[in-house]
Amino acid sequence: MDKTGIIIIVLILIAGAFFYFQSNPINIPNQYTQNTQVNTKQNNIQTTSKEFKRTIPLLVSPGQTFDVTYSTAKTGKWFLIIIDDTNGGCLFSNGKAEYKGVMFSDEGTTKTIQVTAPSSGSCSFTGSYNIEGDTLIKFGDQTVQIQ
Repeated sequence: MDKTGIIIIVLILIAGAFFYFQSNPINIPNQYTQNTQVNTKQNNIQTTSKEFKRTIPLLVSPGQTFDVTYSTAKTGKWFLIIIDDTNGGCLFSNGKAEYKGVMFSDEGTTKTIQVTAPSSGSCSFTGSYNIEGDTLIKFGDQTVQIQ
């Protein structure tokens, strides 16, 4: 078989694949949901996803240690896996810019982790959580201003 024959076969295969996927689209589920709410009364920002939320302050002083609170209204027996990241110089209480933790129903519905702010700028928080091995759910991105 010469080059022209090979090219024709490859083009036929590509066209067949194209028409197949046009009539049978791949269904990729949306794994991430988020809904951000601002609570101006407490000067905090909350990110709510399904039954779980992360609350952080909007503004902190340079070098201040502040709380990041994870909470849920979930009842019964459950567990949550939390993976949260920050950039801009903020450090979780483990001395790292990443927090990995677990919450169990037996320990309560709220978990608070301390974070230390840098001397200036802002810190962005991104992360996700997993309820009992279910799909990973992304927190909304949040920013703490350092002033």
